[in-house]
Amino acid sequence: MPSDGPGLDVCEEEAAPAAGVDVAAIFASLYKDHSFLRAKEISRAERCTHGYTSTTLTYGEVDFGPFCTLMELLIAHHEVLTKPGGTFLDIGCGTGRPVFAAALLHDFDACIGFEILADLAATAQEIARLWHHEKKALNALKRRTRIQICHEDATEVEWPAAD
Repeated sequence: MPSDGPGLDVCEEEAAPAAGVDVAAIFASLYKDHSFLRAKEISRAERCTHGYTSTTLTYGEVDFGPFCTLMELLIAHHEVLTKPGGTFLDIGCGTGRPVFAAALLHDFDACIGFEILADLAATAQEIARLWHHEKKALNALKRRTRIQICHEDATEVEWPAAD
């Protein structure tokens, strides 16, 4: 998506954390063994095990490209994320795709996901361990972003302040 001004094209400029680093490729690397289909199977199995009805919890994932476009639109039209810092919260984070996409696309202080289903939270935590290896190619601000995946019921915890 074209930028509306200098420095606003998050997918090309801000997301180029170090010369030659392809953040979309890093994101793909994080999820190469954790497909949408596998995540949906994990969700379905655990919801059945715990008796969650289809109206209680729904499952969906985000793809990196559309999330990147959303970030661009927020920056270009809503004057947010104009400087490093802040906290990104994902309530019902599943396997954490928005958490890691946000960490790749902006220099957040923290990106935090809450997930009620233990197996999805465990998968996101596994991906967080991969993140610690992959982030070495990123700029210093992105490397310092704190990633936290919480196996919690988001309706029963005190949320941290977020932007």
